Amino acid sequence: MFGSLANPIKISYNISMITFREKDVRIFEELCWLAKDASHFSDVTIEKIAGRMNLSRQAIYKNYYRSIDDILESMHIFVDQEGQSKIKEFLRSKNSGFIHFLADEILPIIYEKRQFQATLYRYDPTWLSYIEKAYLPIFSRYLKETIKVTFDSDFAARLVIQQILTILSQWVQKEQPETPLDFHDKFIYLLSVSPTELMNEKFL
Repeated sequence: MFGSLANPIKISYNISMITFREKDVRIFEELCWLAKDASHFSDVTIEKIAGRMNLSRQAIYKNYYRSIDDILESMHIFVDQEGQSKIKEFLRSKNSGFIHFLADEILPIIYEKRQFQATLYRYDPTWLSYIEKAYLPIFSRYLKETIKVTFDSDFAARLVIQQILTILSQWVQKEQPETPLDFHDKFIYLLSVSPTELMNEKFL
């Protein structure tokens, strides 16, 4: 059990890859389906997830998760860990071409787990803080050492992270998001222009 109260695991934001069981992924999927159909996210319960899986609430409580918050916490890792590993490797290499790296390597990873991403953006208020805590130190260091920004690197890193998340959240929350191939050039464009320039364009 990952992240449950029964067997607590200390989560580090500098994580190694964690293998999730088939049942874990099924629980994540059922939470997403229930959230999509619910009037309010508070209507999503362990009991309802268990019912969709033909399990008892006690079975999930004992063997998997104690609460919806536990499930969301594990979804953070499930959704993010592969992309986070690749991004950290790239930023530590101090290579250039970060925007194209994101478009080439990270968009396909996000697209593969788009239903989970969309659910987290819509319903989980801790998702964005998790992302900022995970990425702020490495983005800040990259900007300071590689790009050599002349002002507060943490401030600059937050702006970069927020801009990337804004674009990605709008993409994955579409009813039918474009494929990474179709979204590739638009993503690069949106990260390459300022809001003022964007207001004067007829690109979108």
